[in-house]
Amino acid sequence: MDPDAAVVDHDAPGSMGDPDAPGSMGDPDAFVPSSGCPALDADDPTQIAVGRNSGGDTVIDEDTTWDAAHTYFVLGSLDVQGVTLTLEAGTHVCLDAAGGSPPTIDLREGSSGSQSRLVVSGTASSPVVFEPAVEGSEWNSITLSSASTASLSHLTLIGGGAGGAGALRVDANYAELLDAHDVHLVGTAGMMLSLRNAGLAEDASIYLDAQDPSVPDAAMDATTIGVSTLNADTIHFGASLPAAARVVRMANGDITTDTTIPGDLGVAFLFRDDVLVQRESSTSPIPTLTIEAGAELRFDGTSLVVGSTSGMDDAGNLVAIGTAEAPIRFGSASEAPAAGDWVGLFLVAGSFEPEVTALAHIVVADAGRDLGGSSAVLHCASLPTPVLGAIRLRGNGFEDYEGPAMTDVTIERSAGDGVSFACSASSCLLTDYTSELTGTDIAGELVRERDCP
Repeated sequence: MDPDAAVVDHDAPGSMGDPDAPGSMGDPDAFVPSSGCPALDADDPTQIAVGRNSGGDTVIDEDTTWDAAHTYFVLGSLDVQGVTLTLEAGTHVCLDAAGGSPPTIDLREGSSGSQSRLVVSGTASSPVVFEPAVEGSEWNSITLSSASTASLSHLTLIGGGAGGAGALRVDANYAELLDAHDVHLVGTAGMMLSLRNAGLAEDASIYLDAQDPSVPDAAMDATTIGVSTLNADTIHFGASLPAAARVVRMANGDITTDTTIPGDLGVAFLFRDDVLVQRESSTSPIPTLTIEAGAELRFDGTSLVVGSTSGMDDAGNLVAIGTAEAPIRFGSASEAPAAGDWVGLFLVAGSFEPEVTALAHIVVADAGRDLGGSSAVLHCASLPTPVLGAIRLRGNGFEDYEGPAMTDVTIERSAGDGVSFACSASSCLLTDYTSELTGTDIAGELVRERDCP
């Protein structure tokens, strides 16, 4: 990675130095680009080499402090085991594979079961900087495991991400919310940040920008719990991110606790698994997935399911309230979206709270399915080829039912109906949504008559 590629013009609109521009990184003094690493010189007493390919320490197993008086070369991977590694303000770390795999700094459990801790104590004018040792060299990640904790302040990570798992990776079961203040990830060779834990501390501030456009990847991934900690204060997506990187990839799809997907970050949220909004047991609180105005959700052939056919035992709620100026968009993850790319929204009456679940000012695009003559009855026995709507409703099959509150709903390019619903002589939808729906390019019907033969 060319260190110069990560340097951002602080005077350019939308750069990290323009605090008022859209996508700005805020404080122009918060990010100080590095001038690059010196050449490695084994005879230079100000340089310290560590790592599996360095001839120096391969494991840090006693409390250690790195300071600004030295340049630290991590050559090959380095483990911190059960101790504290402290990096003082101005510390400069240069990373290189040196004939092996791209380096990873892993914080692991010590032999006595003790946790590792990473303390980065940079300042606005003297951040701690990690970057490639030489032009074209790669490094992987700083990995925080369940056996570690960290306090990160004024840290700049240039490059990294070579392994595709994030230049800064917080593994599942990490013990606490990530304490990270003024942390910048720029010029990565892939994903920048991975939050497989519960997310960011309330006062966190992380900035992502300038991913290498030749290896586009989602800027970050996060758990459904962790995504609720993302907001315009805790996470910033810079104007220099390639379009393909302006994505938060969801690490899982089950939503069993209240979860909020923010709408003001300027990125899309990508789901590769079915999203199931259901409580864990009949005695657990009913979870609500709240989607804020302006949010965009993309689905890779999957669906968003609210509740379950088992009724309130597996209940869940969906609150997706957009505005005319900032609608919520549900769509396809494909680079060339088309009708039927994903299944759509599925809500089960009697398995959500009607006073809570509501859809308003939403767009559902490129969903729906033609079932190709399946015997499933989605709307009356007379329907010759049942179709799944972009929004699918059903009741318990024994009594008439109300659907969720829906207003100002737009369906774009459905391979089935706009809204489909289970309907038989003994159980049919009571709510008439005709006045609340608009649609274009619908293979079936926008919404069918509710009368059954």
